[in-house]
Amino acid sequence: MAKKKNTNERDDQAKRGIAALAVLVIALAALVWWSATSGKDVASATDGGSDTEEELDAAPAASAKPERRATGSLDRSSEAAGDLTILTDKSDEAIAAVTAPDALAKALDVPYCGGACDAVKKLLRDKDKVEIETSKTEELILPPKETIDTVGSGLTPVERESVYTRKNAVVLRVRGPMTRDQIPARTLFAVGALLAAQLDGLVYDETTRRIETAAETKLRTIRTPLGGSAFVPRAIVIQFYRQPDGTARLLTLGMARFGAPDFVIRGATMAAGAMLVDVLDAVAASVVAGKDALPLVVAPRDVHRTGGAPIELEAMDAERTQGDADNEIVELVPSGSDAGSPRDAWDVAVEKLFGEPARSVETKFGKDLETAAADARKELPAVLKRFAAGEGELFVWGPFPIPDEERADGGPEEEWLWVKVASCDERACTGTLSNRPMYASNIASGKTTSMARAKIADWMLRLSDGGVAGGKTTARIEKDQQR
Repeated sequence: MAKKKNTNERDDQAKRGIAALAVLVIALAALVWWSATSGKDVASATDGGSDTEEELDAAPAASAKPERRATGSLDRSSEAAGDLTILTDKSDEAIAAVTAPDALAKALDVPYCGGACDAVKKLLRDKDKVEIETSKTEELILPPKETIDTVGSGLTPVERESVYTRKNAVVLRVRGPMTRDQIPARTLFAVGALLAAQLDGLVYDETTRRIETAAETKLRTIRTPLGGSAFVPRAIVIQFYRQPDGTARLLTLGMARFGAPDFVIRGATMAAGAMLVDVLDAVAASVVAGKDALPLVVAPRDVHRTGGAPIELEAMDAERTQGDADNEIVELVPSGSDAGSPRDAWDVAVEKLFGEPARSVETKFGKDLETAAADARKELPAVLKRFAAGEGELFVWGPFPIPDEERADGGPEEEWLWVKVASCDERACTGTLSNRPMYASNIASGKTTSMARAKIADWMLRLSDGGVAGGKTTARIEKDQQR
C-alpha cells in the first residue's frame, strides 16, 4: 500500500510529513510477499493488475440510470468457466505427453488440489468440460511489451523477455456446474499450475491480466476440503485506481470462474477505497460460498476487525468503462444512501464497519522517527553485504514525486513507495517498484527505477527462512497511526 508525504520543508527529506493510509499494516504485509492486499493482488495496493492508461482514463459508456436492488438475489450463472494459457518452449511431443488426461490425473496430488483431488480428476476426464489445446504463441494477442513490467511484476527480467520468444502456448479451458465446492475453479488452477510446472512455463491469465510463474499460479490453487471455503484471495484481482475526479474505483476480475458477477465500487475517497479493498474481498468470499441474497451483509469480522458494526450493500447494474471484463459487473452501494454523494455514503459505511473514519493520516517526523530513518541509512552498507551474501531479498523505502497534473485536488506532492533492490552503488539503489502507486502515475509497479541512498528512509530484508529484518521507521509510523 502506498504512503504519501506532505512537504513542509524543502531541504530535509527526513523531516517532511508522511501521509499514509490507515491500513498501513496491509501495505507492510504486501511488501513481504507480493500478493495483493490482505493476500490478494490489488492492482495496488497492492496487488497487482495490468491496467493501461487508456483503460484507466476512458470515460464510461453512456447508459440509462440503473435501478438499485435492495432485495432479491444476485443474478448467478448456473455454470462456472475460466481459462489459462501456459507459454512454453517445450516440444509438441513433450506437451502431448503431459497434457493427456490420464497423465494429468496421475500427476495431480494434494499440493495442487488438496482433499478434492478425486472430484478434480473426475471433471478433468470430462472432455466436454475440460479442453486443452496447443497453438503457437505468435497466434496469441499478448499484452504489449511496454506493459510487461506491470502484468508480469513477479517475473525476473529474463522471464519477462522470454514471454515473447516462447514458441508454444497450451490453452486450458474449464467449465462446469456452479456449486459451493467450486470444482471448475479448483480444476482450472490445479491443472494450470501443474502444467506450468511440468512444461517449465509461464502462465498468461487474460482474465486477471497478468503473467506469472508456475510457483505463483500454485499459490492460487484451492486445496481446502470439499464443503469448506473454496475462496482463495489470490484467485481474483482487485483493480484499485484513482478516477479523474479524485475518487476511487475498485473492480474485481476473475469472479466468472466461480459462476458469479464481478463487483465494482466507485466514488469513495482514496483513503476509504484502501479500506474497501477488504470489503470487496469479503463480498467475493461470501458469494463464492453461495450467499447471494440482497442486501449483501459485511460484518467487522469479515474485514478482520473486532469493533464496528455490519453494513448492508445493495446492487445495481454497473456503468461499464472501456477495458472492463466481459463478465457481468454489479455495482455495490451502501443501503439507504439514495441521498447525498457516493463519497459521503462510503465514508459513513466505512466508519460504521471499521469503527473508525477513513482518512489519510499525516504523521510528522519527530525526533524518534528522524533517528529511525537516519539509523536505516547508517545500517544500509551492512545490509547490502548481507544481501550480496544471499541472505534474502532487499527492499528500500523512499519518496517519489507526484506529477502536478495529478494534484488538482491539492493532494500530497510525493508518495512513499518500496523498491525491490537489484543492485546498489555509492549513490543509489536500483530495482523494481514493489507496490503500486496510488498517485504517482509516472511510475508503475514492476517498473525499473532508482532511489538515491540519501532519500532512503527505511529498508527491509526478507530472509531466506521466511523472517523479516528492518522496517523500523514504517513500524513506528504504523504504531503512531493506531493510537
